[in-house]
Amino acid sequence: MNRLPKATIFAALIVVGQLATSPAVAAHWEIYDNGAWTQNGTVMFTGATAVTVAATPLPCSSVILSWTLNSGVFSITGALFGTSMACADITPLNLPWGVCPPVSITGSTSVRVTFGAIGCPNATALKTAMPPTSCLGGVANGTMTNANPNGPPTSFNALAFTTTFTSGACTMFKTNPSMISSKPIRAVP
Repeated sequence: MNRLPKATIFAALIVVGQLATSPAVAAHWEIYDNGAWTQNGTVMFTGATAVTVAATPLPCSSVILSWTLNSGVFSITGALFGTSMACADITPLNLPWGVCPPVSITGSTSVRVTFGAIGCPNATALKTAMPPTSCLGGVANGTMTNANPNGPPTSFNALAFTTTFTSGACTMFKTNPSMISSKPIRAVP
């Protein structure tokens, strides 16, 4: 009679255990528009952010990020950094920034959000005039509240993220404390 070595059984149990405890990835996004959930449309996120360039923080109080939803996949198609002198000189590069599928947070109505990462086309990139630099290879990680696919639409979602860059003088681009959506969004498994 063939018997599996204990090491093989132990390794299989470890793999199964990791699969059982890994977070579930939601298959797509939806927005609530004109009284129904849809997989196509545009939503705006507004709020304060801060960009740190060459150890100099550039707080921006009125940033607008335009998120376009196409067949359940989001991309960030526009960014306006406000009217203050420092912020008006921040220009988004490499648009659209790809938004990865949301990842559920167990026991929460929030989801993990990533954009600009491998597998999500186009890394986040910014150009600043003062000090003059381009910040490239940005990956943003954060959370979006009220994205539960089983609940009724809420009035908004709050998005909080921090972006780190692989090159350039920027060290961080983050919400301060969060941005608010113009329409309800949900993650659908």
